[in-house]
Parts: sequence; structure tokens; C-alpha cells
Amino acid sequence: MTQQGQISELTVERPLDGPTVLKLYQGKELMQLTPVLAAPELAAYQLSQAQGYLVQHGVATQAALQLSLDDPKIWLAGTEPAAQQQWLVAVLFSLQMFEWQDRQWPMGVSD
Repeated sequence: MTQQGQISELTVERPLDGPTVLKLYQGKELMQLTPVLAAPELAAYQLSQAQGYLVQHGVATQAALQLSLDDPKIWLAGTEPAAQQQWLVAVLFSLQMFEWQDRQWPMGVSD
């Protein structure tokens, strides 16, 4: 995605022998994209992915995504400029679409 001359990039790496690694760049700046787990104390043992994500810049949370098959939600910090809010919506929607298309979707799927 390009915005105001900056190229943004969201990468998802899912190695077979380790946890998923998410990286989010806005221009050259690495943003903090933190998965929210249903049981954080069991994160090392969970096979499923996050129940949501936080986008943070420093200590401030800019946005959040709650994953759900029927009622996903995106929250935005009201302090961000409109252009930044648009970028955050695009990032979180892209991440949501990735999660929905991923065949290891963790919620609401039975084998």
C-alpha cells in the first residue's frame, strides 16, 4: 500500500517449526503488531493463532482488531489524523482477510 509517498508493508511468516511472525512497516518505520491471545499464559503451547491484534507506536495503542467469523471489530484511537486512521483500517482489514483465508483459521472451524 502506498500513502503520501510512503510504501507500507505487512508480512506474515509462518514457519513449520515455529510461531507466526508478523511485521508491519509504515514507510521505513517498523510498527508494533501484537497478537492478543485467548490465554496469554499458554502462548507457547497454543496451536491456534491470535484472537485479535493491537497496532502500537511506542507505548500508545493506535488500533485493535478483534477476529470473529460473524462479528469482527476494528477499534481506532481517536487521536490519530484521518490519513493515519485510513491506513490503520486498511492494515487491519488486510490482516483480517488473511486470517479468514488461512486454512488454519482458529475460530469456528471443525474438522
